[in-house]
Amino acid sequence: MVIGSGAAGLAAAIVLAARGARVRVLEQASVAGGRLIPVVLGPFAFSSGEESIAGPQALGRLFARAGHRLSDFIELRRLDSPANLVFPDGERLTVHTSPDRLAEEIARFSKKDAHRLNTLWRRWESRARAADERFTAQPGRGWRGLPACGGSPSALPFVTTVLSPRHLDGWLRQRFHDERGVRQVFAWLASRRGVSPFRAPSGLVYPLVMEALRGIARPDGGMGAIRDTLLRLASLMDVRIVCGAHVTKIETENGVVRAVAGQGFKPLRTDVVVAAINPETVVKTMLSPTEPIKSVARSLSERKPGRSAFVMMLTVRKPVSLPGEARETMLLSSDPAETARQIDAWHVPAASPDIHVFNYGETEGLHGLRIVVQQPHLTPRWHWTRNRIAEQREHVLKRLAGAGIGIPQQLIEEEVIMSPVELAKAHGIASGSMHGPWAGAWRSVFLRPPQVSPVVRGLYHAGSFTHPGASLHLALQSGMLAAECVV
Repeated sequence: MVIGSGAAGLAAAIVLAARGARVRVLEQASVAGGRLIPVVLGPFAFSSGEESIAGPQALGRLFARAGHRLSDFIELRRLDSPANLVFPDGERLTVHTSPDRLAEEIARFSKKDAHRLNTLWRRWESRARAADERFTAQPGRGWRGLPACGGSPSALPFVTTVLSPRHLDGWLRQRFHDERGVRQVFAWLASRRGVSPFRAPSGLVYPLVMEALRGIARPDGGMGAIRDTLLRLASLMDVRIVCGAHVTKIETENGVVRAVAGQGFKPLRTDVVVAAINPETVVKTMLSPTEPIKSVARSLSERKPGRSAFVMMLTVRKPVSLPGEARETMLLSSDPAETARQIDAWHVPAASPDIHVFNYGETEGLHGLRIVVQQPHLTPRWHWTRNRIAEQREHVLKRLAGAGIGIPQQLIEEEVIMSPVELAKAHGIASGSMHGPWAGAWRSVFLRPPQVSPVVRGLYHAGSFTHPGASLHLALQSGMLAAECVV
């Protein structure tokens, strides 16, 4: 039994079915797919989550375990230059996935830093691969997973950087001195995970290097095509998906899973449940409140939610001028450290935030744009009223116009705005967090809930709120790890 039909839930269901299990997926929404469900606006299917997948190999491994080839289902186009970073004065830095081309771009700002990057990259690559093999690719065990890395000489630096109190940007600042170069590239990589480099642990550098090594790809048809492909594969594996099924109770007997019950379906007997939803929701609302479960619930409650977002999806009747050829343009904040402090400490929208603009090109005479601004999760300090949403919208458009990306109101054909409130409602995300538990605290990015429940036998966890972390390829990885723990 799998609860939740997002990427992690579908991955777990497919692997379990491939191992011969009869699998049923219960989804409380009216359609399956979770954050992979696109928002359709005119001729465009806008992503409601990520715009591309870092590490498409995770999809390939999933299909291989099901006995199929990914290329028979979907075409993934690798992005050689996934983003343009635009500084407040208009100067640009193009992010390349090739280390050599990236070093050439960095040399425009600092030849010394470019040489330093070339020198360090091979060393980082071996360390990142070792850490990935021994930590990310293994079921989550919190601190107990780190000794496995410490046993490998090549992965030991990963452990030392995790234990270091230095944040990611401070760690990079020791090695690269120019403000406009390597540090901004890593800030962009961290931003993809909803993480501030000024608050994230320095050990995050190796997972980010691993993402760069895996490459960044986008499927033909957008991210919604990945949802369709996963659903097609699940159907071929005889996975049954029941939508409109809201699970309210996981029944146990002597600490062992026995059945699930809820609304929209009859109680079902099962001895295995993979919960591909927030573990805190499972522990607090679905399990009987025994003392061990109360203790786990308290521990999970202490974890702050991660960042949310303010999203604008537009169709425009005229091309919008964007710098460079990359699909993503990121307008960098004038004061990144202060921006991080406002979002993560003050829990208010930043005065000058980073703004991500994704160009969907032209279809049927219209041009599609998706604009994403990172925001704090839902807190009592900031209420997303209609007036505040309107104010934020005008603030974003004004910033874009100041960077030469003007979007006249009279040319906007259709528009959808999703504040953290709408994101929370649309996907059932606690506090509107799009990235799971807060990864800005020291080390917390490496201490997500594990795959195997510590309090109930037969209960397993998967999804971006669990190990190994947020982003599509990690969610897929967590589903596969949970299924492997079952079998």
